Amino acid sequence: MYSIRASANAGSSLRGWMQSTGQTSTQAVSLVSTHGSQMMYATGLGQYTRMLLAGLLLLLSSLPGWTESPLHAALFTPRRASATFRAYVTPRPLDEVVADLQRMTPGGFTPEALIAADAFGRSGPYNRWTLARLYGARRARVARGPRIDHGQVVEAWTLISPYPSADLGRLEPGTLLIVLDLR
Repeated sequence: MYSIRASANAGSSLRGWMQSTGQTSTQAVSLVSTHGSQMMYATGLGQYTRMLLAGLLLLLSSLPGWTESPLHAALFTPRRASATFRAYVTPRPLDEVVADLQRMTPGGFTPEALIAADAFGRSGPYNRWTLARLYGARRARVARGPRIDHGQVVEAWTLISPYPSADLGRLEPGTLLIVLDLR
């Protein structure tokens, strides 16, 4: 098990904190914007892995209001590859999230309207009929793009809005982010 925490120096403008655990439990992890100089703490990981995880957490922390959602990851990603996927949700609309991403990583992340089956694919164990009924004639807005680190594509990101609740009972107005780790 590992944990990563970023905190701002006491003299800086501390506006929040973030923490992530390597557990695959259903406990949500809040990612809130931090400001000021930051220090990363990680235990039980190699230096390269710590750096990559820290980069992802800092990138997500610059997009306020993200919460990790293991339930969505389990629902919409392949069971055999669960360790390579993560899911996050935010109440922020897709257009705001995409605008932030395009400022940080130009190119990619162009939203398009897709039917639910095309937006979520066929690899996860979710009930396709329930999801189709939930969306009805409405299309999901989807934006896909890479996360690049030192010139290498390290993750593939899929943003979906609106997104279904984890019980497939309602559509949430925010944005779901599904991250595929390519390392």
